Parts: sequence; structure tokens; C-alpha cells
Amino acid sequence: MTIAADLPPRQQPDDSTVRTCLFDLPADHRSVPIARRLTETYLDSRVHCDDVRHSVTLLISELATNAVRHASGIQFRCRVRLEEGAVRIEVEDGGGSHSLIRSRRPSPEEECGRGLQLVECLSKDWGMRRRDHGPGSVVWAVVAAH
Repeated sequence: MTIAADLPPRQQPDDSTVRTCLFDLPADHRSVPIARRLTETYLDSRVHCDDVRHSVTLLISELATNAVRHASGIQFRCRVRLEEGAVRIEVEDGGGSHSLIRSRRPSPEEECGRGLQLVECLSKDWGMRRRDHGPGSVVWAVVAAH
């Protein structure tokens, strides 16, 4: 896992200064639990509200699953960033659809399709944008830190 800190080069961060956790994983269904564990590990010593930690972990799992299922890239990138009063997560993939995603309302009989409804319910804001470079997209969500 790569942890990026908002510090000048050569300065060793301590836990209080590491604001962003960044990691790349293969676009494979086996990567989703790894993304969840890496996020949990990062949040454990930094976010003290269980509800926030659980929400962020669930959202990273949902967004990573979508990146694996719907994007055509060979890997995806997860970013978890501590912000003032919030935790921002982003999952970036290298392919897939170029259209903007929307939450849909699956019928009660459908087994999947509720992931973005969870994102809507658990985040104070969320959205999607195209990557700054190359094909793919970034889906992001912001969870309020109580």
C-alpha cells in the first residue's frame, strides 16, 4: 500500500500528518476485500467514530466492486482522504463506460443494483467525473465525520 502524505519530500510522517491513503489493486473480485481491509487499517487509528469507519468501509467496498464489475481496466485506484469534518473516498478505474452513472431503483426481485443507493444513503455528497488523463472515471463520496 502506498500512503501519500501532504509533506515535503524526505520528511517522515507520523500518524497525525498522514491525510491520504492511496492504493492500486488488480481489477479482480478478489481485490475488493483487500481494499476493504486496507481502508479499515488506515481508518482505525484516525477516525474514532465506529459509524463513520463502517460507512467508509462499506462505500469503498461498493465502489471497488463497481470498478471491477463495470470497468474494463486492469487495475483500479482507491484514495481515502481525511478532510475537515469528513472522509472523502475515490475509486478510479481505467476504462468502462464514458457516460455518467446514476443510481437506479431495482425491482425487489433483482439481486443486485443497490450499491449506488447505499452510496446515496451513507454519504453527504457523491458523484462521478472522468479521469484527468486517459480513459476511465473516478467515483467519489464524502462521509461526514461526526
